[in-house]
Amino acid sequence: MTALTWWAISRSASARATRDQHGEGCSTEAVRELVSRPQRLGQWDDQHMLREIVPPDTGLAFAAMRELRTRLSSLEDFVEQVDRVQRPAGYRLVGVLPEDGTDAVAVAGFRLSTSLSWGRHIYIDDLSTVPSARRRGFASELLGWIHAEAKRLGCDQVHLDSSVGPHRFAAHRLYLNSGYVLSAHHFARTN
Repeated sequence: MTALTWWAISRSASARATRDQHGEGCSTEAVRELVSRPQRLGQWDDQHMLREIVPPDTGLAFAAMRELRTRLSSLEDFVEQVDRVQRPAGYRLVGVLPEDGTDAVAVAGFRLSTSLSWGRHIYIDDLSTVPSARRRGFASELLGWIHAEAKRLGCDQVHLDSSVGPHRFAAHRLYLNSGYVLSAHHFARTN
């Protein structure tokens, strides 16, 4: 990462939110290490790395995210929504990216939260993989990374919602195999 890139990240709302999430005493150097620490995936894949996606790289998550969030209209609108609206509220992105620096093949969007019902927890808003990379363990790797991050942040629980229907069976199998349980019904109302 260049000094100029780090300067932009350290001044962004995302970095401020990251510092807030990782503790008030978290230094700029510690934030730099947290947001730029790529991890090699299992020995079965030496062409991808797992890392947190921060500005100015938010756009690298678009192709994978659009597979799940089909209403996303453009790369620019996606980056604007994530960087200007969701990141200041604590939203973070982690992805599996090819070594060559091209678009992520799998991404997860999540946030640290505290509620009366669940206490301190991570909520996973988004988990998506491009079709050509499915069934290779990338989503499982992302969940493992989030589980470790939840433990590091002192969270007792990780939550997510998943739509229902035959097209979601593989996702539900992944969640159940990862230790999730069906603990509630989610109700939604459109006005």
